[in-house]
Amino acid sequence: MTKQRLSVAPLAGAVAIAGAAVFLVACSSSPSSSKKTASPAVHQTSMPSSKAPKKPMPSDSPTLSAAACAHAKSLRGSLTSVTHVTYNSKSATVITADLKNIKTQVAALKSEPALSGDMKALSADVTKVQDAAKGITTPPSPAQLKAVLTALAGLKATATPTIAKLKAACP
Repeated sequence: MTKQRLSVAPLAGAVAIAGAAVFLVACSSSPSSSKKTASPAVHQTSMPSSKAPKKPMPSDSPTLSAAACAHAKSLRGSLTSVTHVTYNSKSATVITADLKNIKTQVAALKSEPALSGDMKALSADVTKVQDAAKGITTPPSPAQLKAVLTALAGLKATATPTIAKLKAACP
């Protein structure tokens, strides 16, 4: 009986074969199908305050603790990496490491009220990428490549605004 072992080899083959197509999908300025959702409006009050802040904070910029900022900065680095990776035969290793770190940092930040929705979306997108890569054969079929590319494009669409939010929270 032969045990099946998950490895990055199928993903590496898919990435190498996809080449320029993957690069175009992952680095495009906007995905072909956007999955933007409306965020709830934040109600601002006009009550006078004796200590007004020097700079008004945007409503979508959370304030995080130093510990949470360490996770946020690590997450931001991996999200930036996975959305700007140069696709070649070694890309699967980079993507796999980034996905692992994204999962770790998302788990650490999911209890932050200002980030919980973003963390849920990132977690779902990482799972989609991993699920799409699980069944890849060597050589991958066009349908398998499309599934991976679609999942990566979805992750990028979620990652881009999240990177900005994390940067605003922890410059």
